[in-house]
Amino acid sequence: MSTLSTFPKRPIHVRLGWKQCFSFAMTALIGLSMIGGFAFLGVVFGWDLLREPQIWDKGQEVPIESFKGTCHTKISFLPLSHCSLNLTYRTPGGATHTTEILALVFAGMEPKDRARLKIDPENPDRVALSWLINRIAERWIVLVGLCLIGIGLGSLGFTALMKSLSEWRHYRAMGQDPHPIAVTIMGVRQIVNPNYAREYTFRYLTDGQEREGRQRMRVLKGIHGLPPEQWDYEIPILLDESRALALLGPRGHALLVPRSFYPLVLADDEKQKILNPTI
Repeated sequence: MSTLSTFPKRPIHVRLGWKQCFSFAMTALIGLSMIGGFAFLGVVFGWDLLREPQIWDKGQEVPIESFKGTCHTKISFLPLSHCSLNLTYRTPGGATHTTEILALVFAGMEPKDRARLKIDPENPDRVALSWLINRIAERWIVLVGLCLIGIGLGSLGFTALMKSLSEWRHYRAMGQDPHPIAVTIMGVRQIVNPNYAREYTFRYLTDGQEREGRQRMRVLKGIHGLPPEQWDYEIPILLDESRALALLGPRGHALLVPRSFYPLVLADDEKQKILNPTI
């Protein structure tokens, strides 16, 4: 088990705990799922938006025998409607076809009366509905905006992940030639975006100068039913009521040492050496 009495003769073996590995894996999975999901959404709906005007220009109008469908306006916080329309129509040859049309539109633009329908003569299952053709510009705006939001949120997740991995690499580098210091915690505040976290502000002395640091500690466990302020967060190793353990980098940058880096055991005399380095 590593102790601070080994400074500076032996390095600290900084390892990721299973909670950190799980957090990294989930962040990567969520980010990848969002980017892939919204990219797939863009391809599927975008293909329809490109194909429908061509069918409307060159297609053949047919009578609609049955027009049923629903539009759900509860898509997160966005004023959008997801419409699922079931159409039954008869082709010029007398055959009856049934098809489903899916569309994303702004809320309030749902169909209010019977629309006209055209089919592709070469493939009667490919159709274009007048109600959707009249809203082609709005549908493009909805699709592009939704994809940008989804891909942007997924990218933010990956950015947060890369920042966390970069921080961990800094810990490992500092652990090879560790310089433990005591920093004074000045404040803690709750962070919501891009991920829930607690941000610690602290001050410390290095080379005779007082510097200020700011570091976010991520969520270890989000407890269902409790507000985010009461979740289980990573916390630094405290040396006393107001000071915490940090590692000092070669450029004077300090990083708080989280408790998840145990086994890192501090004896009372080791704490005093860090709190009072002149002793």
